[in-house]
Amino acid sequence: MRAAIERRPEGGIRGLRILAFCDYFSPSSCGGSERVALEVYRRLAGFGAEIEVVTAMSPGMAPPDDVPGIRVNVVPSLDLTRLLRAQVALAPKLFGAAAAAARRFQPDLLHANTLYFQSSLAAARQQRASGLPLVTTVQIGTVRHLPQPVRSLTRSYEKTIGRVILGRSTRVIAVSESVRAHLISLGVPAAKIDVVFNGVDLDRFSPGSAVAKVHAVPTIIFVGRLTPNKGPQVLLDALERLHGHRVAFRAEYVGDGPLRSQLERRARASGLAESVSFRGQVDDIAPRLKEADVLVRPSFTEGLPLAVLEAMASGVCVVASDIPGNRDLIRDQENGLTVGVGNAAALAQTLRRLILDPSLRARLGAAGHKTARQYSWDRSAADTIQVLAAARSHEQVVLSPS
Repeated sequence: MRAAIERRPEGGIRGLRILAFCDYFSPSSCGGSERVALEVYRRLAGFGAEIEVVTAMSPGMAPPDDVPGIRVNVVPSLDLTRLLRAQVALAPKLFGAAAAAARRFQPDLLHANTLYFQSSLAAARQQRASGLPLVTTVQIGTVRHLPQPVRSLTRSYEKTIGRVILGRSTRVIAVSESVRAHLISLGVPAAKIDVVFNGVDLDRFSPGSAVAKVHAVPTIIFVGRLTPNKGPQVLLDALERLHGHRVAFRAEYVGDGPLRSQLERRARASGLAESVSFRGQVDDIAPRLKEADVLVRPSFTEGLPLAVLEAMASGVCVVASDIPGNRDLIRDQENGLTVGVGNAAALAQTLRRLILDPSLRARLGAAGHKTARQYSWDRSAADTIQVLAAARSHEQVVLSPS
């Protein structure tokens, strides 16, 4: 008989066996969902939980190998990014691998990360086969700003596959109030949803020295997947406008994705090769943020964006699109600035204002830093394990107030 679960004061549950599902579960991934999973699972393992992760992974990626208490089952996936010009991969062996892991590991419950990973559908199928409780974490606050045909395809997915995953879930974690509202709009009962905010590592992400922030030519940074929904193309449109008006700047794209080659060609053709650099995925973003003056997040959909939280924690002024998810963190003119979704002209005007006004950048960056200090991974992990434990015992979740 399995050992009894031990409840600990910090919210951990020793001996809980979690079969987790997360595509791209690798330190080299620049996606937010998998980074959240890694940060939370590190801490759950530290609380005494046993975790086995089933992940679909593209060639060249490797799972974390330095986390005691976490075992990773890698299923090779076929990367269709170049063919479809979107972040798409297929892992035909995923369902069999999930079933085999469940037989071997004998979990207490299942945990899926994001509604849109193929491994989340494998989790729902495993729930149907085993009857085990399933908890699904969701990170999208709205899809209404996505361009067509992506918006229609995403809504169709949510009404079909997404409905299956959510319907099989005992409980659903929303990473922000905006995500909670979106889940309710999809028909998920409010009583089934728990809000567990993403966190930020305040030891790693902290403001650089005031002297280092005084740049003759300010640095603008974009951090994230180079996919259309994150809006890197909108930033490049704005940078082209600044260049045309002879406004001096440096810009860095940190991250990778299907738009990278197209963006690089556009930058060269626009005469921005000397001003705009593409760094790809970096091992540690913290030093890059310490050197940055402005982070731009011109996305079309968000949940509670890690890049924004980490920039705020680093004292970097943030400009983001005016959408749910971003608005959960940014109060316009108080701790950052927001611009209309996809509005490159407005973004260029806002960036010009910040480039020419270092005192405004400093004021907004300092206010953002105070906001970021309200979030922590330890709190995220403690709240997550309360939800997982309640799902296992079919109890109501009561999370402590912030």
